[in-house]
Amino acid sequence: EGRVMGIREHKVEDYLREQVQQRLGGDTRGWKKSCRDGVPDQIVIVPVIGKEPRIHLVEVKTTDGFLSPGQIREHARLSSLGCVVTTVYGHSGVRGYIEDAYWEQPIKSEYR
Repeated sequence: EGRVMGIREHKVEDYLREQVQQRLGGDTRGWKKSCRDGVPDQIVIVPVIGKEPRIHLVEVKTTDGFLSPGQIREHARLSSLGCVVTTVYGHSGVRGYIEDAYWEQPIKSEYR
């Protein structure tokens, strides 16, 4: 916690944004980092024809990244409130998440 996001993590965020826009027709928004420690990096909004849009809270990590204790606590708290929270690790994690979101499958807690 409190670490500055590295360039590699930023590239994974860019890839997530591109894939959400291109494959899902949705968009992403970043949290303002000062709002609360441990909140996921991105809010993902996915339109669904004939239904309410789906909103997912997505933590972005590099393939060798890990969740801090504060992130684990906050993700659990948000999940207990009914939010869909997931962590994607690297480009392969983004691809797994996008595949499940595309096919409207249940979103897993993490994708590697």
